[in-house]
Amino acid sequence: MAKKPSDRRLRPTVFSTVGRIKNTTQTQNQSQPYQHQPIILLRKILLHALVQAHTFANFYNYFYSKQTTMASWYLGKIRYQKEDEAGSLKTINETYLVDAVSYTESEARLYKQIVTGASDFSVMAISKMRLADLFSYEDGEKWFKAKVVYFSVDEKSGKEKKVVNYMLVNADGIDQALQRITESLRTMLIPYETTDINLTPILDVFPYQAEEEEVEIPANLRPLSEVMAEREAVQ
Repeated sequence: MAKKPSDRRLRPTVFSTVGRIKNTTQTQNQSQPYQHQPIILLRKILLHALVQAHTFANFYNYFYSKQTTMASWYLGKIRYQKEDEAGSLKTINETYLVDAVSYTESEARLYKQIVTGASDFSVMAISKMRLADLFSYEDGEKWFKAKVVYFSVDEKSGKEKKVVNYMLVNADGIDQALQRITESLRTMLIPYETTDINLTPILDVFPYQAEEEEVEIPANLRPLSEVMAEREAVQ
């Protein structure tokens, strides 16, 4: 008759099996953080790429998309003579900024827009003024030119390059001009720096305005209001 195995032989086997199971579970748990690290790193890279893409999109919308509607500014200098209180003639030089498509149109607009109070004036010089933007406020008689510097990444080389833009704003002083530049660029996500603000001799700015063509009414036609008035009178 076979003998029944004693509990001493079974217990070590049971405990050794449980120990192996526990050790295996601990090893798997310890290896899980290392397995998730590449996924976490990939998420961080994708998130950073999305932020960079959003920043570049705002940069593109603010600056490059304006090229289709960007104004072409011309700086015009005029000269005329005006009689002072003593009765003598005094030569006066003034500077204006006008939006036009060419030098010829800018000269024509200067003669049309400027009212000096003198009988005649001459356009002495016209030069093109490079501006990225112009901010006009209701108050502020002086015009200030601001230099704004920011950095962007070149698409071909991948290197960082310095970009300089000039902007014009009207204000009563330099502090107010800086405040208005900062306020106008508050939606920009790209870091920038306003390095210079200088007072210009510009007296007034003339943006482009499309002239409405007057439609001539043919002689054989009458206004509708007159026709309706006659019908009501007859009835």
